[in-house]
Amino acid sequence: MTSALRAALLATAAAALVPPAAAAQERPPAGQPYSMDQIAEAVAADLNAAVLDRARTSCISFVVDATAERRLRAAGAEPDFTAALRDVCFRGTSLQVTTEPAGAEVWVQGRRVGTSPWTSPMPETRNLPVEVRLAGRYRRMTVNTVRDSLVALHFAMARDTVPLPAGPSEGELQALRAQARGFDARSRPVAPRPPTRGGGARSMILGGLAGAVAGVAAGTVACRRTVDVFITDTIGDVIFTTPNGTTQETNRGCVGFSIGGGTIAGGLAGNVFSTLTAGRRRRQYEQDVRLHAAALARWEEQRRATEALRREEERRAERARLARQNAEIAAANANLGAPRVTVERPARMPRAVMAESGR
Repeated sequence: MTSALRAALLATAAAALVPPAAAAQERPPAGQPYSMDQIAEAVAADLNAAVLDRARTSCISFVVDATAERRLRAAGAEPDFTAALRDVCFRGTSLQVTTEPAGAEVWVQGRRVGTSPWTSPMPETRNLPVEVRLAGRYRRMTVNTVRDSLVALHFAMARDTVPLPAGPSEGELQALRAQARGFDARSRPVAPRPPTRGGGARSMILGGLAGAVAGVAAGTVACRRTVDVFITDTIGDVIFTTPNGTTQETNRGCVGFSIGGGTIAGGLAGNVFSTLTAGRRRRQYEQDVRLHAAALARWEEQRRATEALRREEERRAERARLARQNAEIAAANANLGAPRVTVERPARMPRAVMAESGR
């Protein structure tokens, strides 16, 4: 075969992936992924680049593991080709593991491969051991993967009960209720006002007012005087004045002086009284302070008891809720069903290698 003829044949094969005579064997139906046989035949025909481009669109249906690499090398594939094939999308035999609740460790064939939910390409295998572990509990089963299908496993995991918070006894609750009974947050005792010092303005004002009233009364009595009353007659040009008895009148100047003096005297008396009674007011204030301190201590004790009772009632309600939840968990754990296995159409995955994670 001449070199020109060989080049023409290779160009034709690259456009159609394989020669027309073998198209039915080497090219998958539209929308179907490439099998191992088809990729190996394309590699043997020296169509590595062409089949890799097509596989990136149509995907492959086998896992690129050690077995696949050995077969491809035997067909003439280079290491770069098999490395690139790992990053080709995958649609084929695969395994999916889910748990309720999620987050369980997934172990396949004794190796930790990830956490649920977990999905990965898998080679077609019989009696594949699968185990899930969560919070010290585990479940396991063996499963057969189905060619060109997704085998989905779902495990219902046993859950731990929730520890109940500690709380007071019924007697302690009764004591708190007795302490908090009748508490009113708005009735906080008001501190007494300290007394004014001797000679307070209030005492002077009150004393001055009392002195003014006394001055008016005293001036009205003490400042009256007797005045003669005369009748005046005129006869012609002569004026005659005739006595006509006497009358009483008040000397206003005297009354004013009496009021002023009474006001000053009353103010001074109030000041002196305030000074003299300051000790008694101080003793009364000290007694009021002691009574207020005792009342405030009782109010604070009731307030603390009320808050403690509220907290304990909330904890008690929470304990009851958790107890019901624990009963539901125990019932669910006692009725765990067998793992559920379903077989579905394979999903498209980004890589054709088994998904794994370190221990």
